Amino acid sequence: MSRFAVPIFFIASGYGLTVSNSYSGDLICFYKKRLKLIPAYLVWTMIYFIQTKAKLSVPTVLSGVFLGSSRYHMYFITVLIFFCLIYPFVYMWFSQTLGFVIAAVISVIGQVVFLAGSTFEVHYFLNFLVYFALGIYLAKRDRMKKLVRHANVSVAIGILVVLSTSIYFKYFTDRSQSLVTTSMRPAVFLLSIGMVAFAMKHLSKPTKFLSLVDRQSLNIYYVHPIMLMVIQKLLQESPLPSLLLFIIITSFVICASIIFAIPYSCTIKKIPILRNVF
Repeated sequence: MSRFAVPIFFIASGYGLTVSNSYSGDLICFYKKRLKLIPAYLVWTMIYFIQTKAKLSVPTVLSGVFLGSSRYHMYFITVLIFFCLIYPFVYMWFSQTLGFVIAAVISVIGQVVFLAGSTFEVHYFLNFLVYFALGIYLAKRDRMKKLVRHANVSVAIGILVVLSTSIYFKYFTDRSQSLVTTSMRPAVFLLSIGMVAFAMKHLSKPTKFLSLVDRQSLNIYYVHPIMLMVIQKLLQESPLPSLLLFIIITSFVICASIIFAIPYSCTIKKIPILRNVF
């Protein structure tokens, strides 16, 4: 069920860029503001090259930089950068029903090509396009407000569909669980829409702590695999039950990542050169 997390972020990205009128026609100004995440991304890419002891070559470096293959989670940043690059050219198109439908078709084609055995790693860009387009679509004509009115029903339907399909494929077919829970399944698409509506209705006024975490979310995202590796090594021979291990590992990764992110961000802000770059 956690597969809805990344889709939700891309929905929120498209929605936020559109509802805030972030693009006013000045392409350079838009790119200057939105692509400030690139220097930090490049630094963390190098950190993960070192951490994983990758054998650096031209293909490895190019794949790591442009496809986010330096670590399992870095693809997300490359997709986000790609969406920021295309936003000025597609936001008017995706705000229309036809444009959104075409984005959905492109995403479906990307998923079909990937599942057919393609090893060309651009499927991430195509897969998540429908979610980014959905965010833009919902930002226009009060569509989000209409969705929020049915938030509780939407999230309930999404959870029910995901659980029922997961149970079916796990116990009554030979399909792998990873395929069942992929973010491109219609069931996860429904759940993602429901979770967005639920969050807009019930979490639109976050607490001070959640606001703090929100400001550090990107740094938390960057560092969490390192924290996960640390706790996994510490508990490698642990006889604890799997459920308890899951709770301990999850709690440690979240807390340790937050504890790292706050001073990391404060340090950068205090150094003029880094503050201007990052």
